[in-house]
Amino acid sequence: MNIPGDLIIIGIILIGILLIFSIGISETMPVFARNEFDNICDNYLALLSTKGGLDSIDKTNLENELINIGYKNITITAPTNAEWGSEVTLKVEAYYDVDSINPDLSDDIKTKKSTYENSTRVFGLEN
Repeated sequence: MNIPGDLIIIGIILIGILLIFSIGISETMPVFARNEFDNICDNYLALLSTKGGLDSIDKTNLENELINIGYKNITITAPTNAEWGSEVTLKVEAYYDVDSINPDLSDDIKTKKSTYENSTRVFGLEN
């Protein structure tokens, strides 16, 4: 069986494109998870601003939302009851497991730390 040289070259190019595509997808998944992590934390920062604090139920809900998108070992630091007009800070630390493809095409799981820390003022009317 005689395979033309052009067919071999096209096959090698297609395999290379497939590898680059698969590595690219595996490297962008943490970016999407981090974006969703920040969006969830922003929502709870807004809640913190209106309520003046996060009670245990709010912290549990935040933790559960982060667990649902793949985060683990979550630490949440937020005040429970702040004065109107005072500055409050929400700090969330969590870890995310990332499937990674090494140059030798072996799979590897890397754990990446995500930290969210943002401040706002309390302007809610609930207190």
